[in-house]
Amino acid sequence: MAHDNGPSEEAQPVATSNKSFEYPPKLKSGEYLPEIPDETELFALKDALYKGFNPNTVWLEEDVLETFKLRDDESASNDRMEWKCWNTPLHRSLRCFDFESARLLVQHGADVNLLNSYGLTALQESIERQNEGAVKFLVKHGADLDKDEAGDRVPLHRALASGNIDIFCLLVESGADLSASSHFEWSIVDLAILAQHQVALDILLLRDPELKPSPLLSNKSRDGGEVTPAAARELLAVATSRQFLPSRELYEVYSQVMLSMKDIHQTGDMSFVDSVYQALYEAAGITRPTKRETLCEQCSSFQSRVLGVRFRGKEEESTISFQIHDSRDELNECAKTCRLCGLAADLLDNAEKENPEDMSDEMNKSGLSEGASYASHITFTLCDQWGETVLVIQDSKMELEGNLGGDSVSERLVFDYHETPGEDTTTGSPQAMNVAREWLHQCRDAPGHAICQQSYQRGDSNKTLPVRVLNLTEEGCDPYLIEGRAMDGPYCALSYCWGDLGTTNTITTKANFSQYLGGIPMDTLPTFIQEAIQTARSLGYQYLWIDALCIIQDDDQDWDREASKMSDVYSNADLTISSLVAKDCHDNLFQPRMLRVAQPVPLNYWLPKSQRPEWKPGVVHQQAVFPFWTLSTESAPGGFTLPGRVTVNGPISARGWTLQEQLLSTRVLYFGPGYLYWECLCAMSVDADPSTSIMSRFAGGFAAFDVNQRAHLKCTIKGMPSPATDDDLQDSPYSVWQALLKEFTSRSLSKSSDRIPAVLALAKSLEKTVEGEFIGGIWKGARLLESLCWKSQEKDNQEPGAPSWSWASVGGQVDFNYLSREAFHEPVPMATVVSVDVEANQAQSHVSGSVTLRGTLHWKKITPSSDEDAKSPFAAIDALDRQADLTEHCYAFDLVAFEKGPLYEWHGRSMWSDVGGRPPSVIRLLLQPVDQAGDSHVFRRVGISMEHGDERQRLDDLRAPRKGVGPPTGTWAHIEWSKTDQVITIV
Repeated sequence: MAHDNGPSEEAQPVATSNKSFEYPPKLKSGEYLPEIPDETELFALKDALYKGFNPNTVWLEEDVLETFKLRDDESASNDRMEWKCWNTPLHRSLRCFDFESARLLVQHGADVNLLNSYGLTALQESIERQNEGAVKFLVKHGADLDKDEAGDRVPLHRALASGNIDIFCLLVESGADLSASSHFEWSIVDLAILAQHQVALDILLLRDPELKPSPLLSNKSRDGGEVTPAAARELLAVATSRQFLPSRELYEVYSQVMLSMKDIHQTGDMSFVDSVYQALYEAAGITRPTKRETLCEQCSSFQSRVLGVRFRGKEEESTISFQIHDSRDELNECAKTCRLCGLAADLLDNAEKENPEDMSDEMNKSGLSEGASYASHITFTLCDQWGETVLVIQDSKMELEGNLGGDSVSERLVFDYHETPGEDTTTGSPQAMNVAREWLHQCRDAPGHAICQQSYQRGDSNKTLPVRVLNLTEEGCDPYLIEGRAMDGPYCALSYCWGDLGTTNTITTKANFSQYLGGIPMDTLPTFIQEAIQTARSLGYQYLWIDALCIIQDDDQDWDREASKMSDVYSNADLTISSLVAKDCHDNLFQPRMLRVAQPVPLNYWLPKSQRPEWKPGVVHQQAVFPFWTLSTESAPGGFTLPGRVTVNGPISARGWTLQEQLLSTRVLYFGPGYLYWECLCAMSVDADPSTSIMSRFAGGFAAFDVNQRAHLKCTIKGMPSPATDDDLQDSPYSVWQALLKEFTSRSLSKSSDRIPAVLALAKSLEKTVEGEFIGGIWKGARLLESLCWKSQEKDNQEPGAPSWSWASVGGQVDFNYLSREAFHEPVPMATVVSVDVEANQAQSHVSGSVTLRGTLHWKKITPSSDEDAKSPFAAIDALDRQADLTEHCYAFDLVAFEKGPLYEWHGRSMWSDVGGRPPSVIRLLLQPVDQAGDSHVFRRVGISMEHGDERQRLDDLRAPRKGVGPPTGTWAHIEWSKTDQVITIV
């Protein structure tokens, strides 16, 4: 029920109609509030007031929203989700720009300072939405200009944070109390300085020319006090973020820095704010990011003009155009030393590649041949597009245009190129290593990476080195193997493609093991491993684990033992180094850059506080422009695919062993095709966008979803609480295993005997959460029957390398589509486990044994699947493991079944709509006796089957054997006879 807040004056009857209108009209599914005055709503309001409606009513959700249930493909409108913003009559009318209704409400006693359910007045809400018309209306009708809200913000604070100078000016000119705008010691002048809002300062000084920063009004000595760099950094972190009100503790830092400035200009001087920021950077011991770049004369002039422009929130005054060069040749020449010109040149080159036909036409019009030099004007335009800052680069002659995305980046990821001279020509350059080091530093120490830190620090075993590691010594010296037992220290691991069987690789053998303990000559190592060692050294690591060198490859016992410890090796590594390009160990880890400039370039331009990044402790943000076109298409041949999905591409993703290496690693540094990539439990980044600012913008929610999905996957494997909050990501550990096995079996292996060892680390990591023991490809325990329900996607004829009940007995991809949780309830067991008699060596490369079950055995006619059937997880088909097993009849054994369920949508079609929902279903193993003339209870698996019931069958019907009366239907359609309580052994 709505809340009334005082009486209303008597209203006049609605003369235009005798009809009674609903007020407020309830918002329906998918509806938005009207953005132009609605005459019907005005009539409804008049009618309600005439009948005694209180204009100070505060509505509840049921008063303003029509109750409905969202369909799976629907989402609620923003207005519905934000109903608490407009749940008073005055808030609603102003949000709809309905000033006639607002006037009527005020005339009938509406309180202009009434709070909505978020605790905001209509004035505060209108400032937040930058509704200038509503602000003018409320000021005219006596709204409280100084009313504070939760967090001590007053209307002037909101206007200053939004950057809307017209609203800020209106409030100041209308008499807002400047002293009431103080926050502890922070005055409105101080806050405008920290917001770098020079125009707001000008407006304040027009109101009172005597205004000054508050420290200059105190009696403190100009000598100031001691300011620690960490404290100054924290103040800069707040100032460059969207957090508007600094803490009281930071005022002392601000005051001391202000008083220590030797040459204080007039507050109204345009260089004053910049001088304050320069002093803050010096106190923090930080070189200003823009001073780490050497721009050409033209770009420097453009930067100065950008700084001099006073943004007033209007598009025509927020656009800055500047002719940078007279020709493309001039731009390309300047790009050799000026990184901003380099970004522009890369962008135009990319535009030419994307539109080659248009370019040829344009050249023909100009009478130019391809490759010819031509004159044109190169123009930079900084502007706002769809609420985002972009730098538009134009080539007037060739009619080329492209955008450099503008956003914020941590200043730690803007590097001083004076300190690392030379061109950044490969992904292994000093500049690239700077980015990698900062990623590593953030992941190890930043509060936002707590999950990564927990993953590495949990338990005591993570600090112990593997059995053997490479001691990298120092640059110029040869590395050597050491026995790492009982030694502590962070180490790197390497994940890479060895290459085909014929590829030569430097490996440790029994013969050279003693020699390698003394040293391994660098020039004898493959190129990839040499560059991996160089990378680890550059990042400060002393130890590196490489499977080829740290496992004695011709010692079966050593290989068996060490292969079983892969889970510990990669889980406990501080960092894993990998490549998205290299096909074998002789390819380069370091790849040539695809661009002149592969990283963001700092550019000072003003952003209102509300558009700056979220505050993070100690993170100082800097505006920059990015080569974002590299992030908006699929990277090839390797990289993180954006924006639709964030996945890891490249040869490494086709190799079986590397799946567990990637997923068990807390942090992975990938060397991609011209870029560096980073993956941890909290982020996926590329050095073209090292803070993921642009990636988040252009990939939208997909990137965040996929990062969370990947983090959930890794945390589930590691047995850690998942950071994901979305219900769609909350897969059970066993469902995660099924998805992993499907991915793993789609990859290649050099040796078929590695089919289980190459995924064993993942399985062993999941044992605790799956609550079962993994052996030979199946799970002993509650999941055993389900683990037998695998289906082979490829009918191969290779010799089985494992017992027939194991998916390791077949080649190619396997899946568990018949167990899809989206299609069914939890499976109901139809058999009981008598015994699991399985033996395996430590690495499980050799598996033998049998599984004995008790249940119902059938004799059935085979209905082989078509290729189209195989694509559907719901088709009632017999899926054979091998083509050689094709026969007319075989035995079938009930494993699990599913209750009848509701309709299910698949590929846009309603499945089973003709029978009123999903029918009950049963999954059966297809079997053949091992010895046709001997023991008829020992079988080998030849396939798997799913059979659906009909509209009459229930789950209980599936438990009974087929009756021999009448034609068989439903799950009995292909069954010729059945026997219950049969004990069978599968080998």
